[in-house]
Amino acid sequence: MDTSHPILQDQVAVTQDVADGDTDVSPPLYETDRAHGTIAGGLLAGNNLYGEGIQGSALDTAELIFIKATKNTAYGTDITHGIEGVVAAAQQ
Repeated sequence: MDTSHPILQDQVAVTQDVADGDTDVSPPLYETDRAHGTIAGGLLAGNNLYGEGIQGSALDTAELIFIKATKNTAYGTDITHGIEGVVAAAQQ
């Protein structure tokens, strides 16, 4: 998840990595395609205020909560802290 992407400016409310205990929601280190979270966030809450990208379906009314539930050292499709991720999201 690229929380600094221009189309997500002012749309990200919370970033939490429950697997590694920090706020870095970047995909695990093995992951070469790091665009999934950024694309999904942009489709929902992207803003076109800076003339770059798309306008998301929420029309500037959404605040994104990004919670990562996979350790940086995980490999493949392992979700190492799924329950913790769901609990953290519910607590927001």
